[in-house]
Amino acid sequence: MGAEGGIAIRVFGAMLAVMLPPQLSATQRLETLREATVMVETVGAAGIRRGSGVVVSEAGVVATAAHVLAGATGGRVRLFTGEFLDIIGVIEYDASLDLALIRVKGSALVSGQLGHSDDVRIGQRLYAVGCPLGLAVSVADGLLSARTTDNGVDLLQISIPVSVGYSGGPVATEDGIVIGIVTTTVTGPGVANIGFALPANYLRQMLDRTDRQVRQSLADAARQPVSRGEDQVAVSSPGRAEPERVNVGLSWDYPRLNGIEVSIVRQGAGRSSFATLVRYAVNPGTDGDLVVERLSETEMRDQDVTVGRERIRTVMHVGGSGNHFAEFLTYVSENDAALFYSSTLEVAASTYRFTAKAGLTVAGRAPLGVLPPHFLDAAIGALVSPTPSPQTISILDPKQGRIIPAVLELGAPVLRKIPFGEATHRCGPKAHPVKQQRRVFIGKLTVGLTRQPVMVLAEPPFLPLDGSITCVWLP
Repeated sequence: MGAEGGIAIRVFGAMLAVMLPPQLSATQRLETLREATVMVETVGAAGIRRGSGVVVSEAGVVATAAHVLAGATGGRVRLFTGEFLDIIGVIEYDASLDLALIRVKGSALVSGQLGHSDDVRIGQRLYAVGCPLGLAVSVADGLLSARTTDNGVDLLQISIPVSVGYSGGPVATEDGIVIGIVTTTVTGPGVANIGFALPANYLRQMLDRTDRQVRQSLADAARQPVSRGEDQVAVSSPGRAEPERVNVGLSWDYPRLNGIEVSIVRQGAGRSSFATLVRYAVNPGTDGDLVVERLSETEMRDQDVTVGRERIRTVMHVGGSGNHFAEFLTYVSENDAALFYSSTLEVAASTYRFTAKAGLTVAGRAPLGVLPPHFLDAAIGALVSPTPSPQTISILDPKQGRIIPAVLELGAPVLRKIPFGEATHRCGPKAHPVKQQRRVFIGKLTVGLTRQPVMVLAEPPFLPLDGSITCVWLP
């Protein structure tokens, strides 16, 4: 090639570089996605609710989970910059997918880049971006664990520690390409880092079929019931046949739980953490029954600063006729008085009543023998015997309005080191647990559609443990 040819190629390359937009690195695209992620804040009869969303058009179109908008009469979004923009209305709202498009009062916004969810592989590293507990935009990472379906809707199961507030936020590949929207988080004994995301292909289809004009007010759209999601409240469908009695054939020895303490520390996104202390007490009731109480207190911290506290108190009456239990949940923010929520679940005879903040109430039918939703660890610990395997325990999910089976499958016992507290401080703040060799069962706990590894003490009480346990105290 002559000198003239080489010069021509260099000149053409320089012209092309000017004509084409600069290519962003993977790190830059992930940072752009953070800037495109918003906190969605709504207000309604149930008080203030916060979730996340992602800008999908610089003209002010935001995608989020439909259940984040449930019951809202008004709302706004907080941009990465801290600026608040009012929600003008709803463009699309699909309750069956738990997906919505809203328009906000803004323009020239930073938007995320949508990819194809079919392109991601099982085991591929993914990132969830959102605003946990209404805090600043945070990033958490994990893997695509599996693909599943729920009522005909495809879902991505992700092993990412997404806490309350991530719902509606984007799930992306390492180079910042959005492949899903967070819809559901699963918590409970033996369950850690399990969430579900709606594949981005559904979002692409929604965007393709809309002219992106506001079609209804936020209040009108938010009246529609949502079929999934971490903050939803739904009633059982009338045609669903629930059994008259559940947990038949299971035997429990609840007095062995009296005085037990368990502490757990789970890591969240970034430098956030959740420290939980669970205490059990068993006392005689006034009618010859036993009153079993489980008290769970969680301190939520971000960069070593306490940002919120959650308290769940479950009171179960055992030995009386029919069902009789109550569960009280309260969350209070340390730095935002508006971020407060509470709920009460009461079951008597064969009905339940679930009351959220501001008097929002849902009632339904509860089969005899069903257990409270936050009582599963106590039920496993109090089993007369966890074998033969599997054992199925039915718990009530008042938000979904249905009975959920929890299936415990255990293998042969092995030796493991477990941190046990001492008599003076037990598992309290000044505890100094010492690891001791104990026989444990290694197995799996399947709650609904999710399955997680579990470790259960091989001697009474058969407490379920996981890798986040920091202390166990047995009287």
